Amino acid sequence: MKQTALSVLVVLLVLTSIPIVGVEEASVYVCEEAQPPRVVSNVGEVKEAEKHEVSEASNDAVSITVLEDSAYYYMMLELIENANRSIYVVMYAMRLDLEDPYDPVNVLAEALIGAEARGVSVSVLLENDVKSNIAAYDYLKANNVSVAFDSRYETTHSKFIVLDEEIAVVGSHNWTEYGLWSNHEVSVLIEDTTTAAQLIWNFKIIWGLSHD
Repeated sequence: MKQTALSVLVVLLVLTSIPIVGVEEASVYVCEEAQPPRVVSNVGEVKEAEKHEVSEASNDAVSITVLEDSAYYYMMLELIENANRSIYVVMYAMRLDLEDPYDPVNVLAEALIGAEARGVSVSVLLENDVKSNIAAYDYLKANNVSVAFDSRYETTHSKFIVLDEEIAVVGSHNWTEYGLWSNHEVSVLIEDTTTAAQLIWNFKIIWGLSHD
């Protein structure tokens, strides 16, 4: 009986000593393979690299201001009146009311004309299929503003303005009395030279397909 018990004890000691070493080694191996903190760190590093690339491409901090409803009109008037070099306008609808000098569209159109008169390069691109744009086209052209209709074969539903190759305003506002005064509209003002350059490029592509 004592011999049997001693044999069992020896076997247990042998068997126990082997798994302990194996488990310890396996645990270390699993930890090295999984390494959750390292994976998270890598994702963060990728995102930081992306941010760095965007920062290098822009060269400047991007500033964005949300313009709701009529706040857009007041900001646009101020921006046009303070522009020094260039103004690019792409507008789906520009509805003048020449009988009402206080109509907001008339005021913005007069601001464009005034900018051109003081030496700012002003270019306006209008949608061909919106009938109310004809009066705006005629009025701007008669006052020495470069203006054109987009291609007859495409619809330009964009509404954006780029000023001095530094500031862009993009959004839902059409230049109509309702669009500037009454409707709920939202646009954003983006102060970023990279965004401005991309929109000017878009303007020039459409302008190349435009007509008088």
